[in-house]
This record gives sequence, structure tokens and C-alpha cells, in this order.
Amino acid sequence: MTYRKWWKQQLDDQRLARWDDSEALIQLPDPRTPDPCHTALIRDEASRTLTRIQDPKVKEAMGLRALGYTEREAAESVGLTAKALERRSSKQRDKLRRTNSAATDCLAEGSGEQ
Repeated sequence: MTYRKWWKQQLDDQRLARWDDSEALIQLPDPRTPDPCHTALIRDEASRTLTRIQDPKVKEAMGLRALGYTEREAAESVGLTAKALERRSSKQRDKLRRTNSAATDCLAEGSGEQ
């Protein structure tokens, strides 16, 4: 080990020895607390997406899923089998992807990107 590496290690060890855990931890944000900006963005995106879903059973089932229901429970609540809800949800996601892709292409053309 070179002297510089050894000295750096010594300094790091000294800093860690002087570290006051309780004071530093109080100042750190709780990582389990969601970022308010991120939460607002997610809610906005979910709200916009839900308004574009045309099938009322799929829309209701997605709301139930967001509340913590299982796929089977959500399907039974709206009068579908789990497999039928899965298929309808898949079709709806494909439709949303196509419209998002078309909107992105349209925006790219308008800005001159290729």
C-alpha cells in the first residue's frame, strides 16, 4: 500500500470515528417518504390515462387494482373473469401505446426532429 492510500484511509477512519450518527440521521430525509413532485406527476399521468380508457369495466377494475385488489378480485367486482380482464387490459394498453406513439411522432415532426 502506498503512503497516499494509507494516509487517505487514516483520514477516512478518523472522520468516521468523529461521526455523530444521531445528529446526522435527524437531518437526512426519510427515504420511504415519496417525493411530492413525483407523486403529483404520477397522479396527473394516471388521471390523464384513465380519462382515455373507454371500457368502463376496465377503468373500474384498474381503479380497484390501484386500491390493492388482486386481479381476480377486481375482475369479479366488475363482472368479468380474471382472464377476460387481463385480455381487455392488454388491448387497452396496446391502444394507449399506439396513441402515445402517434402523439410523440406528431410532436417530433412539429419540432423538426427525425
